[in-house]
Order: sequence, then C-alpha cells, then structure tokens
Amino acid sequence: MSASCIICENSLLVEPGNPVQILCGHVFHETCLRDILIKSRSCPTCRRSSREEDMRHLLLDIPIVKELDASELRKKVKAAKKAVKEERKKYHDVKMQIVKLEKSAKGPEKQLVQYVDYLSSMMDSPAQSLVELAELIDVDELGKMTADVESSDSGCCENAECGRGLECENPGNAQKKTRTINTNEKQKESNKKEGLEKNHEESKNKELEENNGEKLQDAENPEKSKIEKLEENNGKKLQDAEKPEKSKIEKLDENNGKKLQEVENLDKKLQDVENLEESNNETLDENKKKIMENNNDKIMESKNNESLEKYNKNIIESAE
Repeated sequence: MSASCIICENSLLVEPGNPVQILCGHVFHETCLRDILIKSRSCPTCRRSSREEDMRHLLLDIPIVKELDASELRKKVKAAKKAVKEERKKYHDVKMQIVKLEKSAKGPEKQLVQYVDYLSSMMDSPAQSLVELAELIDVDELGKMTADVESSDSGCCENAECGRGLECENPGNAQKKTRTINTNEKQKESNKKEGLEKNHEESKNKELEENNGEKLQDAENPEKSKIEKLEENNGKKLQDAEKPEKSKIEKLDENNGKKLQEVENLDKKLQDVENLEESNNETLDENKKKIMENNNDKIMESKNNESLEKYNKNIIESAE
C-alpha cells in the first residue's frame, strides 16, 4: 500500500477527504474514489469491480504534523545550501579585495622609496659643490703663496735655477759683485718691506680662511636643516600612508572573521537540517509500516466479516 492517494497524488493524511478502503484492499480519498466509482465502478489500481457500498472508512491515529513533510524539509535544505554558496562567494570576493588592497599599498611604498633616493641625490650634489669650492679656495691660497715666494727670490745670474744671490761666483755676473753698499742697503730695505707685506698678506689670508670656513659652515647648515626637515616630513608621510592601509586591512580581517563564523553557523544549521530530514524519514517509514499493519489487520477483519456475511446469507438462503 502507498501512503498517498494515487488519484490526486496527495498524502492520505491531508485533505480533500477521509481515507477509505474497498474490498480489494486499496486505500483512497473518499471524494476521489466516489467520483471514479460513479463512472467506472471499478478500482483504479487493480480494476476489480466495486461499488460505493463497499467503501470502508479508516480511522488513522497518526497526528498530522506539517513539519514532518519531507518535501518541505528538502526545500529548506536547498535554501540553506544556496545561502551557504552565496556566503562563500562573498567571502571569496572579500578575500580578493584584501589582495588588491595589499598590492595597492605596495605602490605608495615604492614611490616613497624613490622620493627618498631622489632627496639623497639632492643632498649629494650640494655636498660635492661645497667640496669643490673648498678645493678652489685651497688652490687660490697656494697660488698666492707661490707668487710670494717667486717675488721674494732675487736673480743673481743668468741661470734661472741659481738662487745664491751675492754669493754666486758665476763669471757672467762680475758686475753684481762690484755692487756698492747703497745697493745692499736698498736690498735690505726692500727685504724688510717684503717681510712686512708677507706678514700683512698672511694675516689677510688667515682672515679669509676663517671667513671661508664660517661661510662653508653656514652653507652646510641650511642644507643639513633642509635635508633633516625633508626626512622628517617623509617619515611622517610614510606613517600616514601606512596607518589607513593598516586600518582598512584590520577592518577587512574583522569582517572576514565574522563572515567565516556566519558560514560555519550555516554549515551547522545544514547539518541539523540533514539530521532532521533523516529522523523525519525514519519516522515516516515507521508510520508507513504502522499504517500498513493496521490496514492489513482491518482488511483481514473486513474479509472475515464479508466471509461471515456470505456464510450467513448462504445459511439464510438454504433455510429458505
């Protein structure tokens, strides 16, 4: 026997009518079977002849519970599976957004590194120019000193490499040996003047060196201060660039954690629904078995009653 009416294909526990049984043992809804018996006067399953008077009402003691319907449970399972798929898609999309944000965060870092390299190159060029200026100052001072030395040397003879002065015994300079005392005195005076001029020039050179050193320090200090300010600003920019990216990534991680928990909860719900479906199927099978047993018992009783009725009829007929 089936737990549903084959005429309307609905469960026997659901309306449109009470379940009834005919002599062949098949069970249908009363309204469905009545319409067919009026037209064909035979069972729609086995085509055995039957009449409306042969219908026996069945009283089923199984409570009608809508939640035990397997079709509704299957619908719930499908809806839950769809929800899980959607949540997994959302999780995948969020994961891809995190990857894109990490890639985009690397771009500003590279730009900042390039900017720092550019600033370091800008720092090197003023330092090189300062070194070149210092070298030029040293060369200028050396040139002045060599000029002073050349001016202090007095030629004694035709040989340019000779520097002995009056002590030179070159025969080509016989006239220089016959110099008078006046020329010697003039030379002494000129030497004194040259010594004074040298002292004056040395003092000037010292003053120039001091001034140049101060200027070099003044030139280096603003460059250093500018470079330090640029480095501080770059450090602040790096920190400001890193903070929003970190905050975004942390928020995304929190949202992903929440979504993962939701997905896990949905998986648990799916498992619960599947367990319910299994238990409901088991209960349905048990109920079907009980219905079959009850119906078989009732069929046997009805057959016994029919046999008794026939026997009684035969007795009555034989008595008549």
